[in-house]
Amino acid sequence: MTELTKKKIVGSVIWNALEKYSSQGIAFLVSIVMARLLTPSEYGILGIASVFISFSNIFINSGLSRALICKKECSIDDYCTVNWINIGVSLLCYGILYVSAPLISSFYQIPILKSALRVLTLSLIIGAVSGVSRTILSKEMKFKQMSFITLATSLFSGIIGIAMAYYGMGVWALIYQSVLSGLFSSIWIMWVSKFIPQLKFSVKSFKELFSFGAKILGSDIIWVIFNNIYPLIIGKKFNSQSVGYFTRASSYSTLVPSNFSGVLENVLFSAFSKLQKDKESLIRLYQKSITISSFFVFTGNFFLLGLAYPLILNVISAKWLPCVPLLQILCLSTLLEHINSINGRLLMVLGYPGIFLKMAAVTQPINLMIICISTFGGLIGLAWGSVVSSIIGVIYNCHLFKKVTQINPFNYLKESLKILIISGGIGVGAMLSFDYWLSPSIVNLLVMATVMFLLYIGCIKLMMPQFLIEIKNLK
Repeated sequence: MTELTKKKIVGSVIWNALEKYSSQGIAFLVSIVMARLLTPSEYGILGIASVFISFSNIFINSGLSRALICKKECSIDDYCTVNWINIGVSLLCYGILYVSAPLISSFYQIPILKSALRVLTLSLIIGAVSGVSRTILSKEMKFKQMSFITLATSLFSGIIGIAMAYYGMGVWALIYQSVLSGLFSSIWIMWVSKFIPQLKFSVKSFKELFSFGAKILGSDIIWVIFNNIYPLIIGKKFNSQSVGYFTRASSYSTLVPSNFSGVLENVLFSAFSKLQKDKESLIRLYQKSITISSFFVFTGNFFLLGLAYPLILNVISAKWLPCVPLLQILCLSTLLEHINSINGRLLMVLGYPGIFLKMAAVTQPINLMIICISTFGGLIGLAWGSVVSSIIGVIYNCHLFKKVTQINPFNYLKESLKILIISGGIGVGAMLSFDYWLSPSIVNLLVMATVMFLLYIGCIKLMMPQFLIEIKNLK
């Protein structure tokens, strides 16, 4: 890997991380205020509606965006073709959901869900219009520009959401915040990318791109269904308030892994694509990605697990305390998510997009069985079921990855195991301290967080001095 390439990759990771975590930091602060103003039931309504939006987005994308990134040289015909497909499918999905909204509302016996879903579905069209522009910026690794856009969007939509919640708009504060966020972001993304769609559609481009994208589409459909099945089941079996508790806990548990995986996906997909002919550099980048990402994900998840009780109580109030045990368990379920993400990006770049459908075909029926069994344990049972599903998924993912690429991911997790033990011990120790000895006051929260940080850094320096050198070498 050349120094120039290395510098660009590290810089892209930094800017993409800034995009994710600056916006997430603002979104987190906004969610704190809104969680105090709104009820778990109102968040539950949004959670149910969002499942249908996530499912529709899979069809709108159809894997074509990733096909554009993987293709070395894209023509204006390629971009225009994908643009019109995205818009056409988004209009179709909007029509289907608009007509189906009364049936969905009746099924869950939540009258307001009908109008909420019809308004939220507008985000599908908004996102589709800017889809190619966003892909162009990712393909060109212009994450610096995207970070500013995301940051400004988070501020804009956050202020509007808080104002609406303050004036008693309830779930509509969440709905309008989501739609306006997408609208503002799309307008700015299109302006920065300078992509002007033309009235062109190439059947040749469509066939070429869809031959790649279709292999991802099938697995994406299965993954999205199962990843979003919890709000649907909880909403029907329990109530919207339970959905609110579970989705809030799930959202907090993915703050580090999902966002960090998102950073890696955006940057590594482009970086892997550029290095796909240099296998030695590709493997070195893969090794470093596993180790560095494990450091951040393991640390973030176990610190959140340890501080969950005082955080929830002092930050978003006592009405959300049922989230605490769910959050602690779900922090374990997202612990290895980054490994699946990194393996997936490399498999796609190496030309194995079809492997995802095979993974989904094997793991998701097992997950469905686990979900059905875990419902008997209530919300806690569903959370533990998610942990079991996650472990099975990672083991099978790594097995197939090794079989296809001849690269054994487990060889690169040995260093990460030390991080897991250190952060896990500190996180569990903090959790037990608040459960049995310490009161969950804001003072104890700050003191414990400081102690955890100092203890963690000390252990890393003592047990893993070489790891710190490895981080410095990335600069």
